[in-house]
Amino acid sequence: MQIKDEHIAEAERLLIGDNHFDHERVDFIKSLNSCDLLAVPGSGKTTALQAKLYCLSKERSNSSTKGILVLSHTNAAVEEFRKKLSTVCPSLFEYPNFIGTIQNFIDSFLAIPFYNQTYAQSITRIDSAIYKEEFLKAFRRKTIRGDKVWSWYCYNGADQAINFGIRVYADGKFEPWNYLTHKAFKPAATHTPKTWVGKEDKNREHILEILCGLKRLLLEKGILNYDDCYLLAQMYINKYPCVKPIVRNRFKYVFIDETQDLQEHQLNIIEQLFNDESVCIQRIGDINQSIFHVGTSSTDCIWNPRNPQTFNNSLRLSPSIASVVDSFMYRREVGQIVNGLRIIHPEIPPYLIVYDYEHRSHLKEKFIELIRNNNLNDIPEKKYGFHIICWNSKWQNSKNHTHDEIRLSDLYPDYKSKDIKFYDSLASYIYQLQYLTDNRQRCNSVDIIVCECFRLCNKLDSKIVRGQICNRPYTPTSLNEYLNLEYKDIVIQYKMKVFTAIKKMVRLKYEEVYNYIKSLTEWLIDIIGLDRNAEYLAFIDKPYIPIVVEQLEDIPVQIETVHCAKGQTHCATLYIETLYEGKYESTHVLNRVRKKATRKSPVIYCSNPFYKESGISQRNSYAQSAMKMAYVGMSRPTHLLCYAMHKSSFLKYDKDRLKNEGGWYIIDLTDSTTNKL
Repeated sequence: MQIKDEHIAEAERLLIGDNHFDHERVDFIKSLNSCDLLAVPGSGKTTALQAKLYCLSKERSNSSTKGILVLSHTNAAVEEFRKKLSTVCPSLFEYPNFIGTIQNFIDSFLAIPFYNQTYAQSITRIDSAIYKEEFLKAFRRKTIRGDKVWSWYCYNGADQAINFGIRVYADGKFEPWNYLTHKAFKPAATHTPKTWVGKEDKNREHILEILCGLKRLLLEKGILNYDDCYLLAQMYINKYPCVKPIVRNRFKYVFIDETQDLQEHQLNIIEQLFNDESVCIQRIGDINQSIFHVGTSSTDCIWNPRNPQTFNNSLRLSPSIASVVDSFMYRREVGQIVNGLRIIHPEIPPYLIVYDYEHRSHLKEKFIELIRNNNLNDIPEKKYGFHIICWNSKWQNSKNHTHDEIRLSDLYPDYKSKDIKFYDSLASYIYQLQYLTDNRQRCNSVDIIVCECFRLCNKLDSKIVRGQICNRPYTPTSLNEYLNLEYKDIVIQYKMKVFTAIKKMVRLKYEEVYNYIKSLTEWLIDIIGLDRNAEYLAFIDKPYIPIVVEQLEDIPVQIETVHCAKGQTHCATLYIETLYEGKYESTHVLNRVRKKATRKSPVIYCSNPFYKESGISQRNSYAQSAMKMAYVGMSRPTHLLCYAMHKSSFLKYDKDRLKNEGGWYIIDLTDSTTNKL
């Protein structure tokens, strides 16, 4: 099968208007051989994948029994595929195709069927929060008379035990595992009582036996966390190897988006299933953006590209910003470079702003001043917003630290994570809504509130998964699917009500938001005919007490972490370096020795990205982590990039090299005589 030029032209009109795909994207769209696509930030890889899916749907017969599998990490990404393609090629979302998250694929095709077969019952819940609650109950109830080892661990080890998991390998080997740290689970790894001397290994084995028993108990009850599904999936493959050719026969084309974020056990299962000549598997992503591995046993990405293709052209970045981002590419494949195509007149240089704790309040002021001076509040790209981002947000366990040790909470004490979490009342949700500035997040949060009301009223999403009924709480995606299917007449009305709630949020009318969302949920519950039980009434009736909300500035600035900003496009970005493992990002990458001096050869240092040096890559894991964070954070803006370097780090740098070689325009907020150097 070949992709036709006429279908590519149709995809261009559908996805990018009057523009055209360049040769990099056309080559990828036409490629139907197994390969890995390495795409720099802002290169439009998701749009190119959407174009490829459109073309494939037009080329393939509707009667084809071999489907297309598209896997992503988040429901938001899946929803984006659905939004762009469901009306123009609906067959993509029908059998034999599957477009969903990796978790949904593992659950539906492997974990749930194996669980149903093994336990002769359906899974009750796949939910890490519910699992944690049930595990802690079982952990604390587990008492063994006369067992001093377990009594000590039960009293001291609850925080560690909650991360106990089991990993199984393709060779059948089982291992106690901590999926959070990606390391083997070792009870009481940091300290043990004196009575354990000489018996540490024996006592740890005893604790592991009890923890395995608790895990079996929850599995038998059908209460799983998300990591348990990968355990069941691997067990399924090991016990029934025939599942591999069956799945391959179902899916001829497999596309994995954001591959750099796959954990080792996820990547291994995908490889076992689809790394075969009968399947076209294309893995897509950017190894240098694997920031979700930072802080684990290895900061490096485990994805090793095969037959790589590259997207080097960034449609988001200007040449000056791209040259900075390119220098932070710590792992570079042959031919890779960040090439900025966005043309700005006049081009804005990257700014390096020197700060310390005493002058921290001037950071935001200077950022807004630069936005104004470059007239960024008057251009179409201002819709992407102006963002201050940091790597490390808070200190663990209220760590005592000096004013020279700075994280986001020290700069902006009122900062709160913008992630929507589950709360015990509608009023609590409303308090959190006040920290959102993105309308998509606001819309999603209203859907989450409705889903929580459904759950409290015992209204669950019942679906038949491979012949078995599975009941789960609704998600925003499944909620909208349910309304579109069962209550099509009210969908537009529901969306208008959500839109009205968002308008009230924009106007900071949060008491009105509380009352309006309350009436919205009551209206929906009446239509569906749900019973209002005590749990629901306690959730909905807790009073909302208004708090004073600061008025938005004329130039609103969002404050968030790099992890939250990943995947976003900004108009302007201020990246403020923060302390990690005793050093700031710029210090981690400064003068790292690669080779010590000998009589015959001089000392060799690793390349410093702030000077735009190249050739000698960083090997230290902390330096690699710092480079990846900076690479992701500084590749967000279309127009203005600012990097705030702590004064203690700046004093270790050569100012002339930063200006002349690095291309930085330096502003020193700590200089009392002048702030320009």
